[in-house]
Amino acid sequence: MKIVHIVLAGYRDEFAYQENLLSQKHSELGHEVTVITSQLYVDENKKRRYQETGFYVNKYGVKVIVLPCTTRINALRLFINESKGLYTTLQNENPDILFVHNFMYKDVRKVLRYARCHPQLAVYVDCHLDYYNTSYATLYGRFKAVVTGFRARCLVPVTRRFWGTTPWRVDFMRNVYHLPADKVDFLLMGADENQIIHKNRVEVCAAVRNRYHIPADAFLLVTGGKLDRRKQQHLLLEAARCLVSEKVYLLVFGTPSAEMKESFASYANDSNIVQTGWVLPDETYDLFLASDLAVFPGTHSVLWEEAVACALPIMTRHWPGMEHIDHCGNAILLPEVSVDTLVDNICKAMQPDCYQALQQAAVKAAPYFYLSGMALRSVGLERNAAE
Repeated sequence: MKIVHIVLAGYRDEFAYQENLLSQKHSELGHEVTVITSQLYVDENKKRRYQETGFYVNKYGVKVIVLPCTTRINALRLFINESKGLYTTLQNENPDILFVHNFMYKDVRKVLRYARCHPQLAVYVDCHLDYYNTSYATLYGRFKAVVTGFRARCLVPVTRRFWGTTPWRVDFMRNVYHLPADKVDFLLMGADENQIIHKNRVEVCAAVRNRYHIPADAFLLVTGGKLDRRKQQHLLLEAARCLVSEKVYLLVFGTPSAEMKESFASYANDSNIVQTGWVLPDETYDLFLASDLAVFPGTHSVLWEEAVACALPIMTRHWPGMEHIDHCGNAILLPEVSVDTLVDNICKAMQPDCYQALQQAAVKAAPYFYLSGMALRSVGLERNAAE
């Protein structure tokens, strides 16, 4: 099958977002895969960057086509920006399956036009938008929702399934964008199991702890990804400082945002806090495999699901509609997050009986977060795989 992913928010091989993982896994499963993306992307420091236009084939065998933008004015991007040559590129690629990642862009009209001219085409669309990350409570957020909802509804006649990447986003599409309930469903995000099940956990654990000078018998917490105020890792840093006498270590990967650099720098000399800086996506799995508990005190990240796929117990803030992360008792969901609540709950999790139960549940939960099944389901091939 020829599968084309449209990623107009910007695609980079070094990222580990859903569009990266799905296209990679579709290629691994034997399909011919192309990613069509815009030259504009946002880097790990939230800075806008422009990559060269053209095409190349990445190490996963995925053809990546980078199209030029019509405007570089960010304030107008949502409303008037388009990727030049999208329709012609779709004609040249001639996909059997089209997967559109997010639908807020003006280019969706080209997708609609192409799909109407090719009724045999199977179209799937995902959504990463929700009440929080769209600032829906603000006047501007409501205005954006009107525009985005209109564009999403344009795709309804040609789309087989709209995927919400969290249960909260499923509700958002149904209640805010008014998409038909029978066309909206939840697509669980996860991790590439090939990066997990083929590794010797004991060896990985020893190597990571040796590299960062972490004692083998330390209780190791891990967090990372975007290090900004919304993710609340600065509270976890302070909690780890309070737990230094309990032989608790904290491993933090990622680059702090500009507003958080000073805060993170103030922990640079703490003996039980290791800040690795930015790491490659593949290295993230090793950090999870070497740790005892993942802690994410702020807003959602795909790293939550990746940690669970690594059979790692997890502690997160409890967001309504995000309970899927607690599959069978593998997660601790905190109604409120503060330094004190983090310290108290980490201490409870460290108790032998509690941690043993968390570990056993984490092992059971992990396979449900493997990517292969999600990749097939995302494009309607799950039944074929079973046959």
